Parts: sequence; C-alpha cells; structure tokens
Amino acid sequence: MATQRFYGNLEALRGIAALLVAFYHLQWNSHLRSLPALQNAWSFVDLFFVLSGFVIALAYVDRLKGWRDVPDFMRRRFFRLYPLHLVTMVVMLTLIAARYASAPAETVAKYGIDGSWIALILSNLTLTQAMGWTDRAILNTPSWSISTEVFAYLVFAGVCVVMPSRGWRIVGLGVVSILGFTVIALAVGSLEAPLHVRFLRCLYGFGLGVGVFWLVDRSPFRLAPEIAMVIQLTMLALLVTMLSGLSRNSPWLLLLPVVDAALITAMALDESSWIKRAFECRAPLFLGRVSYSIYMIHVPIIAVIGAVVARRWYGDLWAIDPLLGDALTILFTVTLLAVAYVTYTHIEAPWRERGRRPGRERQTQTAIDEATII
Repeated sequence: MATQRFYGNLEALRGIAALLVAFYHLQWNSHLRSLPALQNAWSFVDLFFVLSGFVIALAYVDRLKGWRDVPDFMRRRFFRLYPLHLVTMVVMLTLIAARYASAPAETVAKYGIDGSWIALILSNLTLTQAMGWTDRAILNTPSWSISTEVFAYLVFAGVCVVMPSRGWRIVGLGVVSILGFTVIALAVGSLEAPLHVRFLRCLYGFGLGVGVFWLVDRSPFRLAPEIAMVIQLTMLALLVTMLSGLSRNSPWLLLLPVVDAALITAMALDESSWIKRAFECRAPLFLGRVSYSIYMIHVPIIAVIGAVVARRWYGDLWAIDPLLGDALTILFTVTLLAVAYVTYTHIEAPWRERGRRPGRERQTQTAIDEATII
C-alpha cells in the first residue's frame, strides 16, 4: 500500500494550475489574458477537487476507523486551510474599507455593498458561503472552493465511518460523485454552476479523485515512460482543446473533471518519463508547495495593482496597451510568488504544525501533509 508516497509531479501540477487560475482573474488587458485557453481557466478549480479526493483518500481512507478519528482529521484540515483564509478575508475587508474611505459611492457600486453584507461576511467567516443559501461571493471570492472542500471532508469522513471496509468506502464515495454530477447536469447543464450548488460540483470531482486513488493503489504495474508520456500529452492536448474551443456554459465542460482524473491517473502511474522529470524540477515543485497561497492571495494582489493603476493612470484597465498589460502581469507574477512564499513560510507551515496532535511523534511526510488542498 502506497500511503506514504509523495507525488512530486502532482504537486507541481497543482501549482501550475493555481497560477493559471490567478492569471484568469487578472483585470487588465494583456497578451497572456487574451489566450484562448485561459478563457476557461476557472475550471482548474475542478482539477483541485480531483487532486483533493486523491490525496485525502491516499492518506486517510484506511485511517478513519470510527467517529473518534474524525475530530483529529477535521482539526488537521482546519489548521491547514482556515488560517490563511482568515488572513486573506481580513486583508480584503481592509482594502475595501480603505477604498470606501476615499471613494464611498464607487466602492459600494463596485462591490455591491448592501445590508446583506453582514450575513455574507459571517458566512465567509464560518466557511459556509458556498453551502446553498446564497449566490453572492464577496471578499476573497476564490474561497468558495475552500468552503465546499471543508464539507466534502465531512462527507468523506462520514462515508469512511459508516462503511466497514475500503472497498465499500470507495463505492460509497463513487456514488456521491455520480449523484453530484447528475444533479449538476440535470439542474444546471454546465460545470459553471451557481454558487449555491457548487458543493455538488466539488463532490463530483472529489469522488473522481477517490476513484483515481483506487485505480492507482490497485494497479500491479507502473506505466512505461513512453506510454505515460503519450497518455499525458493526449490528456493535456484534450484539456487545452476543451478550454480553448468551448464556451463557458458548454455542457461538454462537465467532462473536464473526467479528463483531469485521467491525467492525474497517468501522472501517478508514471515512474520516469521526461514529463515527470520536468514537473519535478525545482521551479514547478516550488509552485506546488506554495499553490494554496497562490490561490488564496492572488485576488488581493490583483485588487491592489488594479486600483493603483486605474486611479493614477488609467480608468479602464481593459483598454490599456497590451504591452503595458504584459508589464503589469510580470509585476503581478513576481509579487504573487514572493508574497506566496512569505505566507507559506509564516502562515501555512506553522499553523499546519499546530494542527498536529500535541505530543504526537512527527510522522513521515505524506502527500496530504505536504499537499495544498484547494
């Protein structure tokens, strides 16, 4: 059983995907932002869900034996995710308050501030903003996926406690995935679901990830380098084609998590292809290590850069010269990676350690201990 294995190429994949999500949210004109494949880069969140299901199952499918194990499991997840979420939420509140102090009417209009904001802030504070009661995402808007992840962990833990064996747990989580897909497909017909049903979208991808774990764990072999390379290149080409050629609301995008799952399976079974070696170089691994920080801090950084440029030089950031936009993108990327390193070092890593049971001997690092679950 490979519960102690660390998949560096998958960590790197998550980091690259997080950076692409950040580029998707850029609010100014540039040559990068106009690339066709980036127009649907929001859907890389679903790759995070599949990866999350894979690494959670890898680390915990055999460790959750009863209800007494659930508090420890959830405490670790809480300390892994919540501290940085809280910091970025406070940062966005501060930025909005500062903007309101200088331009009240403009700030109210831009962020849609009204009487419901108190309840919406509380929902962000409790990570319930994507659990079915609202379709409004405020403050650090990407945190909706963290909200769905936390409740997906609860579903995972519940299934593991109720089901007596690994096989039945995999089946149960597979059923959860199928139900999530079915409801999204019938009720929405698109992967781009409204906020109040995105928890089902998370369960769809998360369950697929558990299925990937089952395939990888039961596989008696690893892929030869040539075969692994062909499968991965095929899946990447299919992914780029779908992202470039399909509209945001296309029903075919519902199959993206399946493509993600196939790619992750091939990467997990890859022992030595040149793609694996490339992904496990220092730079991609760094992106993977700080991927949660990249995902959580990119919106505040975009807000600061966008506000400064719009106020001092330009009003409409989408009308600026693409070359200037490229320069802003380089500035954004350098700033993002630098701040991500700081938040990883001073927030993520220390609080992850605090989430461990006091006095417990430090265990060998697993994929889940090092992974950023988004």
